[in-house]
Amino acid sequence: MILPIIVEAWPLALRPYMRFLKLGFGVSVVLVMTVRSASIAEAQDCATILTKVKANYGTARTYSASIITHQKSKTKEGQPFAITSSESIKYKAPNLINVVITLKGTGAGSDKFSENDKTFVSDGKVITAYVPSKKLYGKRKSPSNITVPDLLEFIKNLPNANGEQIISRLADRTFSGRSAYVVEIRLKMPSTYTPAQQLQWKAAAANAGPVRVTIDKRNFQLLQITEISNGVAVDINLNDQVFNSNIPVAAFSFVPPPGSKEMQPSNAQRSTAAPGSPLKK
Repeated sequence: MILPIIVEAWPLALRPYMRFLKLGFGVSVVLVMTVRSASIAEAQDCATILTKVKANYGTARTYSASIITHQKSKTKEGQPFAITSSESIKYKAPNLINVVITLKGTGAGSDKFSENDKTFVSDGKVITAYVPSKKLYGKRKSPSNITVPDLLEFIKNLPNANGEQIISRLADRTFSGRSAYVVEIRLKMPSTYTPAQQLQWKAAAANAGPVRVTIDKRNFQLLQITEISNGVAVDINLNDQVFNSNIPVAAFSFVPPPGSKEMQPSNAQRSTAAPGSPLKK
């Protein structure tokens, strides 16, 4: 059974390699939205909080974390299923990464979830994408620069501090023993939409719920992102986050597992490779 619910593609920096492999899908949540707030002062407060969050991740020289994403929904036939994605991330500027993604779940199609486990490793010169279920890996030249928001794309898509994206702050909470801000993001229809686009937007947004972002007050680290929209419930929990520590370069080397094979690109794949990301010859 083909899984019916995919929230978004693989993280931005890794997408060309998934197209090359022609395998799998991703579960990283993208928050693209325009929202409202109760007051200008409140909006400025939220904008300041989110600006500090983005700076925190955008300027990190090293980063490691364990990120757990839970997603619940139903197939087109109404059969329920749940997916849990576990991501182990190590990053070192400017372009070293080690990302291991494993999937498990229950319900419809759950016996196929683990087939989409992936590993991505960049040693600064070559980025390797490995699919354990198929014992296949592919290589490409590494991008010259990768940032933490490239790997955690929901950070890039947090609202900016401008007139088109205004957010609201809910009551503070305690999360895993930490005092935290809670920012709520709600959809708003763009004023430039035509009547036809407005109808489409209203139909799509009819069951869309707010996104709630929980942020550590002490260090402006993301702790949790939750959303219930159109019958899909998603929560992302960011655990064991460490910024700017000493991660050894050895953590960013890929050793092909026994029995695995390298997938060679076809001529067609070479000719359609993404600009700046030539396939390794």
